[in-house]
Amino acid sequence: AHKWLTDPKLLVLTWCKYAFKFYPRCDVLMNNLSKAFNSIILIARDKPILTMLEWIRTYIMERFIA
Repeated sequence: AHKWLTDPKLLVLTWCKYAFKFYPRCDVLMNNLSKAFNSIILIARDKPILTMLEWIRTYIMERFIA
């Protein structure tokens, strides 16, 4: 394993940050995630600020559990 991990070609292509592509291949996942979250919090937007934040916190906690 040590020989494989210290191979110079492998180090450049695998471990160096500059060898990675800068741009994401697809931004659909992040865009869909943002849209879904924004559409859900519309329910809480008409509440007072503390109640709204508590609702959002509870919603996120329930999503993490499920």
